[in-house]
Amino acid sequence: MDQERSIKTAMANSDAAQYYIGLMSGTSLDGVDGVIVDNSVKKIIAETYLAYPVALRDSLRQLTQQAQTSLKDLLTLKWPIAFHKQPTFC
Repeated sequence: MDQERSIKTAMANSDAAQYYIGLMSGTSLDGVDGVIVDNSVKKIIAETYLAYPVALRDSLRQLTQQAQTSLKDLLTLKWPIAFHKQPTFC
């Protein structure tokens, strides 16, 4: 119980860590950059880059070249983007 109380106290402390996760895929469509930061001390905790497989990159480029893209077309790439490879944080 004391450990739980001290964790709650630490989390309520204004000086406690403020963790944020950022993900970005740029216009090159080559992959995704990820970062975890502790905003309370302005420090990068971990970062990684995950390259897209060639087939996924080609599918993304094909979608961006169309005048219109349907929601159905976008959803076909949801799982390939999410699960093609597990990232390793540095």
